[in-house]
Amino acid sequence: MRWFTASTLATLTTIVAAPTARSAEQPGLAGLYLCDGIDVTGSAYRGFVEIASRGDTLVLTWMFPDGTERGELQTSAIGVGIATGESLSVSYFGKTAAGLVVYRIENGNQRLVGKWTVAGGDGVVYEEVLTRLGAGDTNPGLHLPSHPQPQPQKKPAPVPGGIRL
Repeated sequence: MRWFTASTLATLTTIVAAPTARSAEQPGLAGLYLCDGIDVTGSAYRGFVEIASRGDTLVLTWMFPDGTERGELQTSAIGVGIATGESLSVSYFGKTAAGLVVYRIENGNQRLVGKWTVAGGDGVVYEEVLTRLGAGDTNPGLHLPSHPQPQPQKKPAPVPGGIRL
């Protein structure tokens, strides 16, 4: 498994470092998407997927809130895909798993309906939907916690006989 991960990483590094060019056959899928799905435990998840064009391929990056109060996005998985006709096939890997997802491209590249599985898993196929976010989408419904405004810090009261700073 270690060899598989190292070779996959080397392949993706080569693809990501390649110059960007757009294939005439490749649909315009590059952009940011809201991601909704059901994970292997049966729990719903929501995050973002960024799709970038690299030559005749697409590089996908899945990002999810880190679970802290600030809800900062953390990269969960990276994949490389090939779009053909009305489908996008992606091989992906993350910190704990690798697998395959195949999306059906709908609504003029605005929605990708996917079925995914995990390599070495139990053979179950899960579902995920990506919905393209437009430039004006300021609240994609992720419901991240709001960031409170920073408050000025009060200086501590001096301690009698203490050192002044």
